[in-house]
Amino acid sequence: MSQFRYLLFVFGIFFLVVSGCKENETKPKVDFTKIEGKTMGTTYHISYSSKINLQNEIDSLLVDFNNSVSTYIPTSTISKFNQANKEYCFNQQDDPFFLGIIVKGVRDFFRNRRCF
Repeated sequence: MSQFRYLLFVFGIFFLVVSGCKENETKPKVDFTKIEGKTMGTTYHISYSSKINLQNEIDSLLVDFNNSVSTYIPTSTISKFNQANKEYCFNQQDDPFFLGIIVKGVRDFFRNRRCF
C-alpha cells in the first residue's frame, strides 16, 4: 500500500509540473514600451503597456522636477529658497512641485519631533 501512495504522490507532482507549464490561450499578449534615460545623477528604466512613446514627456517632467528641488542646480527653486534671507516668493504655476514638497517636509518634521 505504501508503494501505491508513493506512485500516487509522484504522479501528482508530475501532473502539477506539466499542467503549470501549459500556457493560457485566453490571456491576450500585452506589448510593453520600454524607455530609459539619465536624470539626477542616475538612470531610470520604465516599462508601460502602451504603444505610445512617452520618452519626451517623461524627460520634460523630470527636468521640471529637477529644476524645482535639486540642491545641485543653483537656479532651482529650492536653491533660491535656501539662499533667501527672510521671505521667498515663487510662482506656483511655474513650479507645481515646490509647495507640496515644502508642506510635506514641514509636516514630517513636526510629526517626528517629540520636543521643541
